Amino acid sequence: MSSLNLLYLALALETTGLAALFVPANAFALLCIYFAAHGCASLLVARVMTRFVPQFYPNSERSPFGYFAALGFFVPVLGIAGMLFLLVSARNAPTGPRIREYELVETPRYSGGEAVGAPVFNRAGIRPVLLSRTAPVELRLKALLALHSVPSRAANNLIREMLREPVDDMRLLAYGLLDAREKVLDARIHGLKTRLEAAGEAESRAPILKELAESYWELVYRGIVQGDLLRHCVAEARRYLDEFLERDPRDPGAWALHGRLLTLEGSDREADEAFGRAVALGLSEARVLPYRAELAFRARDFERVRQLVRRLGTQPTNALAAIARYWNDDGRAAR
Repeated sequence: MSSLNLLYLALALETTGLAALFVPANAFALLCIYFAAHGCASLLVARVMTRFVPQFYPNSERSPFGYFAALGFFVPVLGIAGMLFLLVSARNAPTGPRIREYELVETPRYSGGEAVGAPVFNRAGIRPVLLSRTAPVELRLKALLALHSVPSRAANNLIREMLREPVDDMRLLAYGLLDAREKVLDARIHGLKTRLEAAGEAESRAPILKELAESYWELVYRGIVQGDLLRHCVAEARRYLDEFLERDPRDPGAWALHGRLLTLEGSDREADEAFGRAVALGLSEARVLPYRAELAFRARDFERVRQLVRRLGTQPTNALAAIARYWNDDGRAAR
């Protein structure tokens, strides 16, 4: 029997089964008649669909007869109607090769432009951008973020200036950068204090004392603390450093740090003596000459300032070269 005749027979059986449901008779008998007619119609449609499977799915190996029969039977009306719609669509679809050959197309013509890279900042170029009132906020934020990789005192002072910014994003970012740096040092100090308590009076206590003093000094030197907190950090650094010097009075670096702390406290004479002792213990004189010259300037002893600065040298790479040239000029009267 042809596929078309099978479809007509399936439609007739499905229609008969549906019509039997509306006949006024025994409901159970009518339901049995419907299922019998519906089952036969599902088998016939499944048979027709199986003939067309190689056309739809050329690589199919298993027989899909059971799948189509179950689909038609367990989805009344819609299952058979859907499969019939698929057959009609396939029969009326346009014939021809499904795979079309590739065609060569013209290469697109692009107008090449110079790539614009991310802005690069240096220390000299960051300050004008940050302090500018006309630069875009995005550019100023990038310049402020660039200071995160500059662990210097100048960077922290510049970040602190941004705390007075009217732009909320700039102010919050500056606060976050300073807070992050302070937390790193606070965590180090907390760890050192824990180690100091565990060390007791052992010999290992001395290096911990020195490292604690240096950590407090770093908070001061980097400009992270100000006001009362700055004075507290200076006092704590002095306390730990004094205890260290009682244990090891021949450490030149500790005496140099002692001199810098005394300078902050205004004890200029004691600070100069501490710097002198550091040099006597072996510290390079060039490392303390700027501080001793500063103390002499504060004491208004300009002749000694000149003598100390002359020993600094005037190398082009020296950060104090301009100051050295000024004080080494014999034609300029010192006032």
